[in-house]
Amino acid sequence: MRQQLLRMQAEAAGLPLIEIPLPWPCSNQQYETIMGEALESARNQLQMDAVAFGDLYLEDIRNYREAKMQGTGLELLFPLWQIPTAELAQQMIAGGLKAAITCLDPRVMPAAFCRQISFPINCSKSYQSPSTPAEKMESSIPLHGTDLCLNTQFQ
Repeated sequence: MRQQLLRMQAEAAGLPLIEIPLPWPCSNQQYETIMGEALESARNQLQMDAVAFGDLYLEDIRNYREAKMQGTGLELLFPLWQIPTAELAQQMIAGGLKAAITCLDPRVMPAAFCRQISFPINCSKSYQSPSTPAEKMESSIPLHGTDLCLNTQFQ
């Protein structure tokens, strides 16, 4: 289901999606070889000159990415680096970002949150236990700046 939602989101946003299958189990050496080949293929296919990462805080992950990307000729972008999550959420909302929860675990978050295009953001709230059982839910994937939504039903 997650792959299906990812594909639908990429399609709705008009973004290319390159799926890279990994074997299981996958050693770090295999991972790096497969990802290196996929990156080179994507670079040629999309004529890209930069790669953006959504990392916020993990210095060791950033260092790993920088080390592995050395010599690729690609610019590395970390546009969210060290922005506090509450501040980032507020910036995104203030900038007009609209989002909908497209998949959730009703044991952790109330099922009523699914499908909501806008909902109150409380970055410190933690959902411990659902008040409703798992149920069939419909999901909408909105596109900012348009009226287009994709709908899907899933359990």
